[in-house]
Amino acid sequence: MPVSPRLCVVSVVLLSSFVGACGVDPAELDEALVEQRRDALTLLNVEAETWADGSNAAVSVAGASAGYALRVGSITRTLTPGAAGTSIAFRTRTENCPSGSTSLAVKVNGASIGTVTVTGSTFATTTLTASLPSAFSLNLVNSYTGNCRVLLDTVVVDGPTAPPVTTYLVVEAESATGGGVSQPPYRVFTTNGSATASFSITGTATYLTVPATGVRCHAFFPPRLIVSVDGVQVINQTVSTPTTFSAGLSTPPGTHTVTFAYADNYDVGTCNSSLSVDKATFTVVQ
Repeated sequence: MPVSPRLCVVSVVLLSSFVGACGVDPAELDEALVEQRRDALTLLNVEAETWADGSNAAVSVAGASAGYALRVGSITRTLTPGAAGTSIAFRTRTENCPSGSTSLAVKVNGASIGTVTVTGSTFATTTLTASLPSAFSLNLVNSYTGNCRVLLDTVVVDGPTAPPVTTYLVVEAESATGGGVSQPPYRVFTTNGSATASFSITGTATYLTVPATGVRCHAFFPPRLIVSVDGVQVINQTVSTPTTFSAGLSTPPGTHTVTFAYADNYDVGTCNSSLSVDKATFTVVQ
């Protein structure tokens, strides 16, 4: 019978404070930063048409993420990603450029970090790698001739790649089926036997711990705990005092089984050895 394992602890990635849609009035920030999004990697996502002013117009254009883009001449805006960034990306296309290309010079706090070469009438993304502070001035200058312009759709500031998220999945031994009896918080074996539970994980299980204890009736025959994952032994240890056993794993995402087994039972009539198993805790990396 399948067992529903218990998800106990989730270690989350620490992100910078949220803004915009997450509860902070955007008016408290640069008024141009209207549309923002944060996740583990993207620190800031700005719809460039919100930067429109007398020299840089918002224009309706097919293919833009929100239906509009900014026709750039020269513009300076303050960006507040809230955390140090590692790159900034520009989604651009040309407008009225006979040669088919133009460029966008990029400065952060007055220092050049590169030039975006804009080619063709279809939006494409160019990413510049740079060490970006948690707040900075961004200056963009389109070097153009005649009516040739850069249409800027979005500006995205990214931070370091998020570290893996670790979770802990607990399978209670007393909920397993097979040998032994359920005596919460343990499954107690008084004769040799085993009990199995199934569990599902969405990441890779890298580590396993199993607390257990036992009653020893003979110096040469201590109770033995055997734990198997998908039929493969990962723990095989004697136990007569409360002990937490562990093993490294590389169990992929999916549905699996864990089996708790008792071996080397010793019964002398006046004393019967036993094994009590608490649970299996899997460390899972997403």
